[in-house]
Amino acid sequence: MRNPRKAFTLVELLVVIAIIGVLVGLLLPAVQSAREAARRMSCSNNAKQLGLALHNYHSAFKQFPAHRAGTTGRKGYGISWDNMNVYSNDTHNFRRLSMLVALTPFLEQQPLWDTISNPVSVQYNGNAAPNGAYPSMGPVPWKGQYTPWRTLVSALQCPSDAGPPVTTGTTNYGACIGDCVRALGWGNPPKEIKRGLFLSATVTRFRDIVDGTANTMAMAEITNSLGDRGISGGGAYDIGGDINLSPRECLDTADPLRPKFYAPGVLLLGYSGNLGKWGDAGRGNRWCDGGGNFATFNAILPPNSPTCSRDGGDAGDGIWSAGSYHPGGCHIVMGDGSVHFVSEAVDAGDPSIPAVGQNGWNGSLAGSPSPYGIWGALGTINGREQIDMDEL
Repeated sequence: MRNPRKAFTLVELLVVIAIIGVLVGLLLPAVQSAREAARRMSCSNNAKQLGLALHNYHSAFKQFPAHRAGTTGRKGYGISWDNMNVYSNDTHNFRRLSMLVALTPFLEQQPLWDTISNPVSVQYNGNAAPNGAYPSMGPVPWKGQYTPWRTLVSALQCPSDAGPPVTTGTTNYGACIGDCVRALGWGNPPKEIKRGLFLSATVTRFRDIVDGTANTMAMAEITNSLGDRGISGGGAYDIGGDINLSPRECLDTADPLRPKFYAPGVLLLGYSGNLGKWGDAGRGNRWCDGGGNFATFNAILPPNSPTCSRDGGDAGDGIWSAGSYHPGGCHIVMGDGSVHFVSEAVDAGDPSIPAVGQNGWNGSLAGSPSPYGIWGALGTINGREQIDMDEL
């Protein structure tokens, strides 16, 4: 009498393997979705921490932290490239510091603030600092040997952003500068474009937010470059035309065949060689820098849209878009400290309409409501627009 078999046949084994494969295929998207939900929750918590830090700062100093603030190397000395060249990059920060620097004590980073606010005699590599010591408030933000500028602040890191490491600390959260394209560089901007909560050389207080803190953005997510020419984390320059008169020209830098990427031939900030310029100057690559490409956004194009420099630089005029690596949108921090997730399909008006500007710029009239829909209205402190937050 033959013994009954005690093992699987080859066919049965293949069937079992196939069933396991199907189950893994069904479960993997659910696992990935759960992981992204956890990352998104962590990112939202960071945003809430930033909102709380802004309020604590205002309680302490009766104003919001200044954006594009700092030192010039000489009392009363003006800001210009010529003046910066007169005084070494090691002796001042060219008034380029972002509002995030002043927030560090309110983000559980008191030791970092203590280092920044005092002279530092040693560089990151252990060598002596130039001129004996870096000054209080540090050198220019692109000085990679200054240790505080290389520091990764945990509250500024979204876990969904897996950008490659760079020589300076990154940020995934930027300050809102309104819905204008021009006069975003150093100096005191014209009053006509003082429409955002954070502007160069401008102090903002709660009383200045005419539209109400619950209707005005203070900050939003921004993305770091993955080095793949993606819209998220990228920034175009020298695209021709005038994005101040037609922001749609910035939208047109996207590849029609791959809309999440810049079109072939578009030159990008943060890329080396013939692909672009300033390889270390990608989007969000310097948390300490108040320049447009680094810790700033304006509410013109909707989240996850292209970013474009107007003059070829990485710090001044341009469309600096918000965005994230979360599917479908990004987090924003309101003036009242609340956090919302805004869809990339949010009403952003007509991108063919010129941005609001000073008389003589051929833009939309100063003092008018934002031409960029609900998204633009959220970016202004004094546009007097009516906003239904349920439409986000």
